[in-house]
This record gives sequence, C-alpha cells and structure tokens, in this order.
Amino acid sequence: MPAAHIVATGALMKAGVLVKDGSALERLAEADAAVFDKTGTLTLGSPEPVDLSMLDATQAGIALALAQCSRHSLSEALRTALTGAGTVPQRVILVTETPGEGLSGQWHGQVVLLGRPASDDGDMMAAALSIGAAPEIKLRFADPLRPAAAGTVAELAHLGLPARILSGDRPEPVAAVARALGVPGEGGLNPADKLAAIKSLAANGRRVLMVGDGLNDGPALAAGHVSMAPGSAADASQNAADALFTPLPGPKLYA
Repeated sequence: MPAAHIVATGALMKAGVLVKDGSALERLAEADAAVFDKTGTLTLGSPEPVDLSMLDATQAGIALALAQCSRHSLSEALRTALTGAGTVPQRVILVTETPGEGLSGQWHGQVVLLGRPASDDGDMMAAALSIGAAPEIKLRFADPLRPAAAGTVAELAHLGLPARILSGDRPEPVAAVARALGVPGEGGLNPADKLAAIKSLAANGRRVLMVGDGLNDGPALAAGHVSMAPGSAADASQNAADALFTPLPGPKLYA
C-alpha cells in the first residue's frame, strides 16, 4: 500500500472511519455527487413510537410478534416499546418480510400485516398494522436528524458533492427532511428503485458517493462509485460499503 494511503487511512481511523479498501480513497477523491439514505443515516436511526394507546392487548401482541421478526428500524423501535410495556406476543405463523413493504403472517387463520401504510399521513414516519379485513391501524414514529447532518450536507456541497436523498420511507417524511437540509429528496423507493437511480446518475457521468445503512441499501451501496455505511448498519450494508464510520461529536458527521 502506498505511504499516502497508509497515512490517510490512519488519519481517517482516528476520526472514526474504517476504510476497507485502499482504492476507495482514490474513488472518494473522484466523487462529485452524494446520495444519502434517510433513516439511520441522516437521522439518528432511533425512531420511537409517538403513541401506541390505540392498540389493545391482542393488537399489540400481533404487532410485537411481527416486529420481532425484522431488523427494520421501525420494527426494532416498536419491539422495544411493546416489550418495555410488558406486551406478550401473539402466536403468528408463516411470517415473511418483503423489503420495502413490510411483514406478513397468519394469526388464527387471518392475514396480518405490519408495514407500509396504504395512505400517506403527514410528515412523520409511519407503519400500519392490519388484521384480516379490519381497517389498518396507523403507528407514527419520530426520528430526529443527526445534529451534524445539516453541516455535513453543506460542507459536501462546498466540496463539489451536492447531496440528494433516496429513501424507502414515505414521501412526506422524506420531503420534510429534504426541506430541512435544502436538498432534493425522493421517498417511497424500493431497493430496485434506488439501484436504478444510482445507475442513472452514473450513466449521466456522475461519480456517486452513496451513504446508507439499511438492509435495502446493499445494492445501491455496491453500485456507487464509492460508498460508506455507519457501524450500526445492517450486515448487508456493511459488507457492500467501501468504508464504515462511527459518528463522532463535533461539526462533521463524516470525516
């Protein structure tokens, strides 16, 4: 490894960034656009349910049984909240997870779903619980921006890497974050949509720095000219990324 790589990777490690591939440093220097996932990347990634009082004991138990089968940030938040409240999971069988859509299973012969709401509802993140033919129950979550997100996006723009957001979350909360940061944002994207967007940017001559953390971000990270993921990211994202970072106190989110 050239001495310059050794010095640079050492400095980055001190700043909380682990570079997995020496060639990533050269590709990072070539990047001219930045694409961010939203939840867990620009936000703290620790969403909390705003109010679960609309769930009775049975509904809460079904929600917990589904949520505990997923590593999605909303599922983990729901699992933590319901478990902390003493909820006992119902017996839900044949649970499957569809990336970008949510979880489904069977409870007493009825199809139960926990995932994307059928209708949009404000700027908050949301999931919906459906039990059989009954109307879906909206579950709303709050997830603040990382303190350094705005400064990081502004600094990247100053360095010639204008940012945009590509997220699987509902368009409304994505738009709210995009407005707060002053960047374009698209929501409601599945993994194939994200991958297509990265490839489209590349086809137009852009060299994309892709930053994401979710299970659904693996293909987009692999497609970026260079990519980064937080140390808290899903295994698929950590494996696909060229570098891993640990957010540190201070003005920058990424070193």
